[in-house]
Amino acid sequence: MSDDDAPSIKRPKEDPNETDLVTGEKVKEFIDGLKFTQPLSVLQEAEVSKRRECPKCGKSKQYYCYDCVIPLNNKVRARDVKLPVKVHVILHHAEHRGKATSIHSAVLSSDVTLYTHPEIPSIKDPTKSLLVYPSERAQSIEELQAEGILDNIEHLVFVDSTWQQAKGITRDDRVKSLGIPVKLNDYRTLFWRFQNTGDDRFLATIEAIYYLLRDMHAARSPPYSGQYDDLLYFYINQWAVIQRSYIKKKRSFTCRHQKSDSYIKKEIDFSYLLEPPEEKKKATED
Repeated sequence: MSDDDAPSIKRPKEDPNETDLVTGEKVKEFIDGLKFTQPLSVLQEAEVSKRRECPKCGKSKQYYCYDCVIPLNNKVRARDVKLPVKVHVILHHAEHRGKATSIHSAVLSSDVTLYTHPEIPSIKDPTKSLLVYPSERAQSIEELQAEGILDNIEHLVFVDSTWQQAKGITRDDRVKSLGIPVKLNDYRTLFWRFQNTGDDRFLATIEAIYYLLRDMHAARSPPYSGQYDDLLYFYINQWAVIQRSYIKKKRSFTCRHQKSDSYIKKEIDFSYLLEPPEEKKKATED
C-alpha cells in the first residue's frame, strides 16, 4: 500500500478552505482501510465490555484502566505496537484522564510514555526530537525531510489537553526546548467532543500520533502497510459505538461539535464495524 493509498481523511487539495465534514462514504473508506490485529467486535463481547476492577488501583473501568494504563481483560491485550521512535505525551494536570485519547497509545505500545505537567520528559538531544504543537515556527514533515533532519529523529513529544489548557503547557520554556516544532498535514478529525475552535483540523491526540507516525514512515521508509493502525483500535471503537447509539435510538446530536449536525453519518449504518466477522459475512451473502 503506497502512502497515497493508505487510509486518511484530508481536506481536498483543490479546496483547502472547504469546511463541511466529510461524507459517510469517505469515513467508511478510511475505517475499512485500517488493518486492526483483531476485529472491533471483540470489544462488544459481554465478558470483555463489562466493567471490572483494576488489579492495581481497585477502580472500576471498562477495557483498560486509564490511571494505571493497563488492559483489564486478556482479550483487550496490550498489542505492544512497535514504533520507530519514542513517543512522549504531556498531559495537563487538570485534564480528566478518561477523556485523554493518548492513553490508548500508551496501553497499546510500550514505546509511549505519559507525563503529567509540570513533569516533562528528559530528552538529552532536542535536535533529535520533534515537538508536535501548532506554532509559527513549525515545519512540515516534508520540509524536515528536505533539510535532512527527519532521519535523525528519535523522539516525538505531544501535548494532550484541551486547546485552552495546552496554551499554558506550551508557554513553559522547558517544554519549548524539548524539540523541533513540527506541524501536521491538513487531516480531519473524527473526534466527537465539542471543539471551541470550530475547526475540524484540530485532531484528537491519538489521531495526531497516528498521522505523524504515518507521515514520517512515508517520508523515510518503504510504503505504509498498516504498521500503526492498531493505535486507533479503541478510538475507532468508541466512534462506531457513538454512531450506532445515535442512529439506532434516533437521538439528536449537538450541532456544536463542528458547524453542522452532519457528524452522525445517518446515510450509513456503521454497526457493521462492531459485528463479528462471521455475521458480516452472512449479511453480505444474504
